[in-house]
Amino acid sequence: MKLRVSLALFLAFLIGLANPSASVASAGYYPTYKGEVLRVEACLPIGTVFPLKLQLASTDAKWRTVATIAVKKKTKGTCDKGFSRMIYGWKVNVSTGGALRIWDSTTKKGFYVWPDGIEIQ
Repeated sequence: MKLRVSLALFLAFLIGLANPSASVASAGYYPTYKGEVLRVEACLPIGTVFPLKLQLASTDAKWRTVATIAVKKKTKGTCDKGFSRMIYGWKVNVSTGGALRIWDSTTKKGFYVWPDGIEIQ
């Protein structure tokens, strides 16, 4: 029985390694590597003014802008009423790790990136 469970876990691990799908970011710690494309998704309030900034928390706990999101791509998806879904493919330009957020400099609010909604800072 232990052998079957170990074999199943090992096979699941190998399948996970072989899957080339893009990473989906959500609030938390992310190791990033230059050149990879990280799929960043968020539900933002309708009427959010672009451009927005994608920021990464650096090791000294300061937010650093790593990309500017100029326009919202039209996407279909589920967000709560009053929100629209935004998907951004970030071509990683820094090898580090940290929490990600979207910063709206107009309203001075940060939105942590979650696949199922937003958390306002």
